[in-house]
Amino acid sequence: MALMPLFFAACSSDDVAGGPVNKSGEDLNKTVEIKLTPGTVTSRTPMTTDVTLDDSLNNVCIVFFEGHKPTSKIVSYQDIDFSKMTPNAYGIFTKRVSTTSKATYAVALANVTENYVSGCATFQDVMNTKADIRSTGTQDGRYSQYQPATNRQYNTGLPMYGEDTIQNDQVLLNLERKVARVRINVKTDFSGRSDGAGFTPTEIFMHNFWNKCKWNEKSGCDSLIKTAESIYISSDYIIMSTGVQPFATLNDPNYAAWATFYVLPWIGSSADLQVVVKGTYTNSLGTSTIYYPVSINGGMVEQNNAYTINITIKGKGVELKDVNDGPLNSSSNLTVNVEVSPWTTVPNIDKTIE
Repeated sequence: MALMPLFFAACSSDDVAGGPVNKSGEDLNKTVEIKLTPGTVTSRTPMTTDVTLDDSLNNVCIVFFEGHKPTSKIVSYQDIDFSKMTPNAYGIFTKRVSTTSKATYAVALANVTENYVSGCATFQDVMNTKADIRSTGTQDGRYSQYQPATNRQYNTGLPMYGEDTIQNDQVLLNLERKVARVRINVKTDFSGRSDGAGFTPTEIFMHNFWNKCKWNEKSGCDSLIKTAESIYISSDYIIMSTGVQPFATLNDPNYAAWATFYVLPWIGSSADLQVVVKGTYTNSLGTSTIYYPVSINGGMVEQNNAYTINITIKGKGVELKDVNDGPLNSSSNLTVNVEVSPWTTVPNIDKTIE
């Protein structure tokens, strides 16, 4: 298995991680108190393979700028391991960081590889780096071997981003997740049918999703990955599928199948972000492999939101060759209910810090 040390499209360089990295050449004669919060999680959904919290912080890169313009230069940055720190009662972590007297603006990139911005020179350079969905295939977003496997997204190293102006040598950085969380619940209801119809789910996977997106934009994404179906997808994005699962053996009284995925934001694209339920359809004519492509919230998926997609299958879906023809949300063979909620809330704290 190959080591993949960078899971984000970062500025590259050979600078060494450690204490503050001075990019300005001036004395590090200023100390800024960083107040960092991943927010209070208001909506939790356990992963099928991981039930730990989704507000975990590991390596956080704090970047200081001499202003807040695209051309504003980086004066210094520092990688800080927050994994062993304890927040206060408001969920805020505090850390004092040295920088130069020119520092007036700060950015935090959470759960990234050390020296993520080492080759960047300006605010625009940092903004042009991109979060990579494959980072969710690691437990901390850094120093890990990416292990491409089905059902292998973790919620302990999610990419997060925050920025704000330094005031009185302090700055409060409210982190937003760069990804959205999508929970899929599948039921079947073939009551009233006379043809002996039934459906057994075997896999749930994402369809039409981005691989990388810029940190502070809702667009600026790279490549569209058409499908994550486990028998077709390359190993890089197989984490976006449950793989073939024995859902029926779980005997859940509420759902025939379920899954949770983390996805990059999807707004204003020509193709809908979709989830596909695959399985075995049976009726009086025999059995066949059938697919149910479903659009998620009409294709409008925003970062830092939680989406619950409730699907009830009532009839036959489509064959593989027809999956790209569009979602079945308006079909009489299934019903779809979408619930949208903020993933987190920010502590009600005055940002004018004294």
